[in-house]
Amino acid sequence: MRARVHIERENEERYLLLDPAMGHRVPVSGVTTAPEPTHPDGVPAPVSAAWRFTAERLEFPSGAAMLRTDDGVLSSGSVTDSVTWTGEALVELDLACKVYLTGTGTVRISSSSEAAVVSFDEPTRVTLGARSYHTAPAGTVTTTPDPSGLAWAVSHFGGAVMTMSPERSFPTLRGHPPLVELGDERSADAEVTQPESDVTLEVAPRVDAVLAAAPLAYYLATPLELSDDPGLCAAGEQVCLGEDGISPERLLRHVFVCDVAARQYGFYDIEVREGQAVDHLLDFGTLYELPHAERLGAYLTAPMTETLPHAPGWPIVAHTAPTPESIEHLPSLVHELAAIRPTRPETYSGTEARSVALDRFIEDDPKRGVARVFDRYDEFVDLPETDGFTDVWVGDGIPLNAGKSVLAGYEHNRDGTDCDAGDDIQVLVVCNDPSMADEALAARENYRRRDDLPFDVELREDVTTDRLRDLFERGCDLFHFIGHATGAGLGCPDGYLDATTVPSVGATALLLNACQSYPHAVELVERGASGALVTLADVGNDAAFEIGTQFARMLSRGYPVGVSRSLLRRATTLSGVYTVVGDPGTSVGQAVDVCTVNTVGRQDAEYRLEEQRIAVGQFQLGAMVQSTVFDSTAVLAAGDPVVRSCTEAELLDALRAEDTPAFVDGELHWSGDMTAEDLP
Repeated sequence: MRARVHIERENEERYLLLDPAMGHRVPVSGVTTAPEPTHPDGVPAPVSAAWRFTAERLEFPSGAAMLRTDDGVLSSGSVTDSVTWTGEALVELDLACKVYLTGTGTVRISSSSEAAVVSFDEPTRVTLGARSYHTAPAGTVTTTPDPSGLAWAVSHFGGAVMTMSPERSFPTLRGHPPLVELGDERSADAEVTQPESDVTLEVAPRVDAVLAAAPLAYYLATPLELSDDPGLCAAGEQVCLGEDGISPERLLRHVFVCDVAARQYGFYDIEVREGQAVDHLLDFGTLYELPHAERLGAYLTAPMTETLPHAPGWPIVAHTAPTPESIEHLPSLVHELAAIRPTRPETYSGTEARSVALDRFIEDDPKRGVARVFDRYDEFVDLPETDGFTDVWVGDGIPLNAGKSVLAGYEHNRDGTDCDAGDDIQVLVVCNDPSMADEALAARENYRRRDDLPFDVELREDVTTDRLRDLFERGCDLFHFIGHATGAGLGCPDGYLDATTVPSVGATALLLNACQSYPHAVELVERGASGALVTLADVGNDAAFEIGTQFARMLSRGYPVGVSRSLLRRATTLSGVYTVVGDPGTSVGQAVDVCTVNTVGRQDAEYRLEEQRIAVGQFQLGAMVQSTVFDSTAVLAAGDPVVRSCTEAELLDALRAEDTPAFVDGELHWSGDMTAEDLP
């Protein structure tokens, strides 16, 4: 499989940019001559491949489009402004992979919810370059399990950050930290570097303190040291950290917002709502030009009470057992700037767990249960609700209110699949209970809803244990199982398939819509899958049908398994019996853009529409997004919703612009299907 982005002709009307590292594809219409490979250095931006061809009007999928003139200045004040320019120009497009287009002449760019268009007054010779958003760990750090050894390992994380300028707040300029393994001595692969820094970051000599500070050390690209007087010192300014000071999590949020404000004065001089909100606190234009330590020192003088309300929501909150083993999960979590919260939660098993299960899972049927926990084979881990979009638990036990982080899932997701980016999305639906046939048919139709991405959906029924084992080994993007499960395994006409007997799993994602499928998913993720949506308890057919079809629709839209679970938990009609196992960032079909969620309410005589844009995939924390339906400045993905008052007609037009989840009085709808009767 080719590692770099490449281009292929799809039909007479368009070509496809194919990104095998991520399994993504970007259609390009309007290419009038065959693309000729050229050296990537011909594009004044970082790309892995480039081509020359002739075009007059190029059309790409919807995405942010920015035009940079020959003097390096952005000629657009917003990521979706329509712009015309005559001369040499560089057009930058944020799509499923990063795309740059250079050409000379009169060029016009525009972006809408339907497409991004780059046009010239006449046929023009252009150069198109692209790079994948995929980043991989540079190598591995092996360290000892004591606090000093763990801090030494974390000190290598910042070597993956590509810049110390405020642009590090863009996700594409933050590389993946090296992997970490525990051992008897310290060592690091030759390609792993520990950054040098004029900033001092010290934490208490405890495992939990090291874990909690890892995202901050990574983002600041500074070594992590141990001290009985923990704190951060930069250019003479100092703040205390830990129990007697500020938490590393809050400090990271503060620095991040300041960087967003400062980057508006740099290479990407685009106003961002969150940056504008704090711009009055400091002279960010001057700070942008200063060395890192001096700029950071100035940040520390700004009041956090004014910056933190404008920080975007955490994409992931990771509750971690305060043990050395947790550090092996940190590289993948830190790469997404997850909040790391070491904790020792309450645990329950046996009869004590029964009342917890009844309270958390069961809304209408007190006979449902989780036998393995009740019989003391496993235990529940009771975790608090958070404001994160996705919560995970790193440690032993079955988590409540969070997914289960399984190290193998992250490894498998980084490795990818054997499928080429030009292939259809392969979905295998297995229905092993005739009474659930309606769910299988509904799921199949939901997977086929994408017009821009081809899904090959195969439906199998009444699959035997031997055949089911073979199907798990077969490569596919999503394996959707519908049926029953017990402690013995997944139900088949001739018995139960024990997941421990499956040699390997070829599916990227799993949806095991069967009672008590959690332990089987853990085994299947260990054997090759990246992430799974599963059940913690028995679930009735009606609820399973509703939830299973909703999951299918979200996964087909490219929503990761973690975000899908979080969104469904918001709906009042659904229980908390479903959870995630493995890497919560696992997705099936590439997202059209970022994940959009709408909330509809009444405001006197008008309607109130809240449009929330959630950071996922390459559009992680720090990415700029634009409202798909309203004129507004750019906002941070995962920031506060864009809120508008509108008439009924305006509301329905806005909702139908894109097929996304929409909540009305706590109930989940899909905006593309909504009518006036669905409004409050």
